[in-house]
Amino acid sequence: DQREATTCNIVNKAKHRRFNLRPPKFPELDGQLAAWVEAANTNNVCITGPLLKQKALRLAVVLGIRQFRASQGWLFKFQRRHNLGTSAPRCESASIDPSVTNAGRKSLLLETQFYDARDVYNMDETGIIYKAQPKTSMSSKPLFGLKKDKSRISVALTANADGSHKLPPFFIGKAEKPRCVGSLSAQELRFYYRSNRKSWMTIALFSEWIMELN
Repeated sequence: DQREATTCNIVNKAKHRRFNLRPPKFPELDGQLAAWVEAANTNNVCITGPLLKQKALRLAVVLGIRQFRASQGWLFKFQRRHNLGTSAPRCESASIDPSVTNAGRKSLLLETQFYDARDVYNMDETGIIYKAQPKTSMSSKPLFGLKKDKSRISVALTANADGSHKLPPFFIGKAEKPRCVGSLSAQELRFYYRSNRKSWMTIALFSEWIMELN
C-alpha cells in the first residue's frame, strides 16, 4: 500500500528530528488506542497504518466523537507521540535460474505446437494463507516472532491459451463441508471443491478433476 509505505518513510526519517507535538485533541481516544497498541505488541500481533486508523475510527464511534478524522497527519503524530516505529523481519528471497524456465518454456511449445490455442489449457495453483499476519508492525520496542500459522486453502485456476474459456476455480480446504457456504453446494456457487488433511492438491484429486472435465 503506497500510503502505508509513505507513512513508514516519514516516521523513519523523522526519528532524527525534534518535534514539539501538541497534546492530543481527543485524549480519551488517544489513550485507549495506545493501550490497544501496547496489548497488541505484548501478544506479538502485527499492526499496520491502515489497521491503526480503522481501529481509531471504531473507537471514535464508540466514544461518540463525530468530528474525528483518521488522516495521515493524525497517524504520523500518534506514532511520534507514542514512539512507534516500523520493523520487518529479515528474509531471504530465492531466485529462479532463468535457464530452467527458458528450457521448460521451449519444451512446452514443442508439445503444444500442433494444437489450437483454444484447446491448450493451463492450470496454476496457489495457496491462500488466510491467517497470515502483516510483514511489518508498529511498535515502541522490538517484537519477538511467533510461529507462523500456516492454515491455508489451495486454489487452482484454469483457462485456455487464447483466454476464451475459464473453468470454475478449484478450491481445496480441510473441512469436508465449509461453514462459510452454509447450505449451498459448490456447484450452486460455481466452483469445484474437495478436501484433505493438508488442503493440498494431490495426484488423486487432480486425476478426479481431469476425469470430470473430460
